[in-house]
Amino acid sequence: MDKTNATINEGLLSLHLGLGSTVEEALVNRMENNRSQHLAKEFEAKYLRFLHIPDSLFTQYNLLQAEIASYGQVDERRDEAHEALQAALRDVEAEIQQADAQYFSFFNDTLDVAGVQSELKEQEYIVRYVVAEENVYAYTVQKDTISVVKLGDKATLLQQAAQYHETIKNKHNDYAEQAKVLYRALIAPLQLPLDALQNLVVIPDNKLNFIPFETLVHPELNRPLVSFFPISYSHGLPLWLLQKKAAPSTRGQRYFAAFAPQYSADYMSSFVDDNPTNRGRLQDIAAATYEAVKLATYFDGNLYRGDQATKQNFLQRAADYKIYHFAMHSLLDETDHRNSSLVFQNGEHLRYHELYGLHFPAELVVLSACNTGMGELENGEGLMSLSRALTYAGVRSAVYSLWEVPDEETAEIMLSFYEHLKSGHTKVEALALAKRDFLADNPLKSHPFFWAGFVINGNTDSLSNAAFPATYLWFTAAGLIVIALLLFIRRRKRAANVVATV
Repeated sequence: MDKTNATINEGLLSLHLGLGSTVEEALVNRMENNRSQHLAKEFEAKYLRFLHIPDSLFTQYNLLQAEIASYGQVDERRDEAHEALQAALRDVEAEIQQADAQYFSFFNDTLDVAGVQSELKEQEYIVRYVVAEENVYAYTVQKDTISVVKLGDKATLLQQAAQYHETIKNKHNDYAEQAKVLYRALIAPLQLPLDALQNLVVIPDNKLNFIPFETLVHPELNRPLVSFFPISYSHGLPLWLLQKKAAPSTRGQRYFAAFAPQYSADYMSSFVDDNPTNRGRLQDIAAATYEAVKLATYFDGNLYRGDQATKQNFLQRAADYKIYHFAMHSLLDETDHRNSSLVFQNGEHLRYHELYGLHFPAELVVLSACNTGMGELENGEGLMSLSRALTYAGVRSAVYSLWEVPDEETAEIMLSFYEHLKSGHTKVEALALAKRDFLADNPLKSHPFFWAGFVINGNTDSLSNAAFPATYLWFTAAGLIVIALLLFIRRRKRAANVVATV
């Protein structure tokens, strides 16, 4: 199916450009509706629609799905206990169906790109990259116009994208020239108005998912894109439109919860044995826990720490909060992405295939953990990542990492991100400002490895004012000022030590 789609896309795009056609809207509609829309429909079912179905039914549904999934993919037993769980799930599904007869039967809509354009702001662009059979193309969607360009040879561009990702995550110093090469190939042909553009949404395809586009460097101005405008990501035009239209829940959700497990020595030992390349990362959890504690205090949220940070506690509270902050390990299974997981207390795994079945309508999920963004490539639906699994579950937007970002840098960027978010900036603006703050404060850490790992996918609107109670804004501001002073003092001490050794 994937190869067939690539062949069809190649034919459609090459014919369109060869004939000099100006009917871009019809072309985009045909191509987008040719793609699998299962992800968009799952999100719509779990976030945008059916908000009058009682949360208690979805909680039962989540818990039963997780318990059934615990039988594993290899275990094919159909004993009485398993059959009882299946029967209970059917009963809950029947109750959901009774509450809203359309919940399980609405997956037939098609996309009209005019609806996407109507939701775009002035000087907001969406760039959708298409990896076809032989070449890579892109179409740029603006409020009033659509343009299509051919970017170049597929094999060459995908190899450059994969190499660039390896260069950044391994802190190689030759990244700048590669960033300029990719800018010339992927950005320059789009003729974006760099100084006027307010926001750019990138929809990558295939190995272009590996690229943090904000790191690509303008060859003449020698500036990364993050210095021009904020950049966010999406899994597709239909999903971008659904997440854009999805209004924040009015169900009285509390606004912030942090889950910070404390792993046992046995778990940490087994983690090293199974993941020897991560041996040096074992101390990161302590820093992530500290970060979670501070954030929960600043924002008057709920902290599920240690024995409270269980998988069961999360499943029971998956519809209770607007913002979820996960300070925990995540593990990737490169042979079967469905077994990749978040690791809760006592080494309990919440696997991707379980997330796909959950009802998890959060406004924002922040994954402050290792390797949370990258997964196995599935060409038909994009990158099979934790971000994507969360979208299946109904999450409106997610912040995640494309590689293992160091713990100290993660804490600094995350705290700055939340500060800007609290100040009323959109989610994408808050993350861009946090990165710019980091670059300004850490000139010796301008390598993208330190600042560009975290990206945002999905709806990027600002949080509602109710998300941060006014009674706690002064405490938040005071706490962030203290953190800024501590970071400043630490840098002064480091500078003094450097001078003393010269």
